[in-house]
Amino acid sequence: MTSAYQFIHNVVAKLTANAAADTLPDLSQAYNSWLIPYLDKVVHLDDFVANDYDNYEDIMEGYREETSQFGFINAMPFNKSTYVYFYNKTMFLHPMEILWNACSTNWAWKPPKPGTTC
Repeated sequence: MTSAYQFIHNVVAKLTANAAADTLPDLSQAYNSWLIPYLDKVVHLDDFVANDYDNYEDIMEGYREETSQFGFINAMPFNKSTYVYFYNKTMFLHPMEILWNACSTNWAWKPPKPGTTC
C-alpha cells in the first residue's frame, strides 16, 4: 500500500473516478458528503461496530449520527473538531459598569453617565 497526501480536490476527483470504474480504495479519508454519489459502493460497517469495535459508544453522539445518516454506519469519525465558545461572564453580568469603566479610563474628556454609551 502506498500512502500519499492529496489535496482535497484531488481526493474528490480520484474517489469519483474510482467509484465510476468500480476501483474504490479499501480505505480513504473523506467527508461524509463525498460519499453520497456512490453510497451503493460503500461498505456497511454495522457488523464491524457490533462485533469488533469495543468503544463505539465512546464516540460523541453527533459524530456517530453523522456517519450513519444514510441508514447504515458508513464511516468512522476521523480528525474531528468540536467548536468551543468562551466568553467573559463578567462582561455579560454588568455590561454598563464595565462600559462606564472602559469609557472613563485614560480619556481626556468626561465620560457619559451610566445608562448611556461612550
